[in-house]
Amino acid sequence: MDTPRDGALRIVGVPEHFNLPFRLAIEDDAFTELASEVQWADVPGGTGAMCRAIESGEADAGLLLTEGAVARIANERTLRLAGTWVDTPLIWGVHCAAAAAFSGPDSLRGKRFGVSRFGSGSHLMAWVFARERGWDPRTDVDFVVVNNLDGARAAFEEDRIDAFLWERFTTKPLVDAGEWKHICNFSAPWAAFVMAVHDDADDSVVEACHRVLQIVGRYAARIVADPAWSVPLLARRYGQREEDIAMWLDGTSWASKPVVSRAAMRAVAEALRSVDVVNGTVPERILLAAGTTFVDDTGD
Repeated sequence: MDTPRDGALRIVGVPEHFNLPFRLAIEDDAFTELASEVQWADVPGGTGAMCRAIESGEADAGLLLTEGAVARIANERTLRLAGTWVDTPLIWGVHCAAAAAFSGPDSLRGKRFGVSRFGSGSHLMAWVFARERGWDPRTDVDFVVVNNLDGARAAFEEDRIDAFLWERFTTKPLVDAGEWKHICNFSAPWAAFVMAVHDDADDSVVEACHRVLQIVGRYAARIVADPAWSVPLLARRYGQREEDIAMWLDGTSWASKPVVSRAAMRAVAEALRSVDVVNGTVPERILLAAGTTFVDDTGD
């Protein structure tokens, strides 16, 4: 793969409110102190699509769901983690079509759950959701691949799925508009997003990613510190109500650092094993890119 000094550092992420700090930094031309241009691209397809972009060389780094990144590393050995982006858990909303008769989470037992792809965050969390309710996901859930959020909307419209898990506040406009019905929330027990690079990334790529995290972290800190400015901005850009954004922002923290929680990695690995997304242990030595370190918060 090219190093940043040979061209632009290309970073990808989902087109969601978590990634506004990157957009603001790009718009402000905040990366002039780096040796290369930084480019940002939205990838609506989510973690799987971003993994493929990194692996193919179309992107140098991606802001991935933690569970998706760890699964890819464990199974493919194509990525490594360069740091933590959002260190608060992702809140997943469990949804059905607005006209559906489902009245609570237990009414979804045995139903069709849409997933962006097998092994994705939406698949894993639907599985964990089922297990926590005492269901057997192998027999009590029928998984249907819908690719992305737009695919889920089409699948509901065509009556191909009964339920879908996605980030709560991203989907809330669909609920408010009367297209979907919100059944309940479900929280992942680990940090939401990490930054990942190719397993063979040059040290200069990783170093540049660490510097980018530091720079973009300043924008994240301003978003948190100045809600009078950031809440209307986020609401306007992402088509959400200010009261919803304020609630989301109150529960969101960006780490934006070249560190990874050891406890979180162990929790993710255990969850992935429980749903047969990965087999066996996930060796810590394969997880981190050069210069990235563990926060030893396991209590061992």
